[in-house]
Amino acid sequence: MDRRKKLREILTGLGSVAVALSGGVDSSLLLGVASKIGSIRVVAVTGVSPSLSKRQLEQAKRTAIALDVRHHLIDTQELNDPRYVANPDNRCFFCKEELFRKMKKELGPDWPNLADGTNVDDESAHRPGDLAKREAGVLSPLQMAGLGKEDIRAWARELGLETAETPASPCLASRIAPGVAVTFSALARVEKAEEEVRKLGITDFRVRDLDGEGRLEVSGEDLPRLQDATIRDAAIGLMRYAGFAQATVDDRPLKSGRLQSGEG
Repeated sequence: MDRRKKLREILTGLGSVAVALSGGVDSSLLLGVASKIGSIRVVAVTGVSPSLSKRQLEQAKRTAIALDVRHHLIDTQELNDPRYVANPDNRCFFCKEELFRKMKKELGPDWPNLADGTNVDDESAHRPGDLAKREAGVLSPLQMAGLGKEDIRAWARELGLETAETPASPCLASRIAPGVAVTFSALARVEKAEEEVRKLGITDFRVRDLDGEGRLEVSGEDLPRLQDATIRDAAIGLMRYAGFAQATVDDRPLKSGRLQSGEG
């Protein structure tokens, strides 16, 4: 069966769906497709905390407005959970557990079907949050329909979604090395550093927090730019301006999940 048709059939069969909208292309596409099915009820929910960048929050808001979908913003307090703050290998579990618990409480029994933007390309990734998703009974319609990242971006372009070309950007806590405490100040420092580095015209990158040392990783496409000593020095200076005592530029291309995989 055509994957797009299958997704529409899955959503239609639900009758209603509350989409966990992160601000990225996956959940935006899911929300966009659901919003075009006139026979079902749709709502968007975004968990707001210091681990969600202001940039992504604003993008989520714009997406919901553009799709004319009601948007709930709920405060999540994962930083009050010492298990999350300790930043173990399964940190994402505690974050998702908090998010889905708050979604259920906020929406109540009128919205029995919660869904996220997990897709088939996520299956090989280290995703501790998937356990929390299964325990909460959250659905992943994109994955169920067999849709991968290329399918999703292509469809998002056709729907005119702002997020169609937006690079993947996991939560700010994913930038902090495992075992290093996730704190308000650490998250704020990472967010500020990334906003400063973005001024250099680099779009697909991460600023990693290696216990106080900032390390910039950029995509293979942008990596040659960092060979320019002026740009490299500027990036280092901006990370130090943001609050890192030391800062470096990684000569390897950006790889999502590098810290969690143990590559350092």
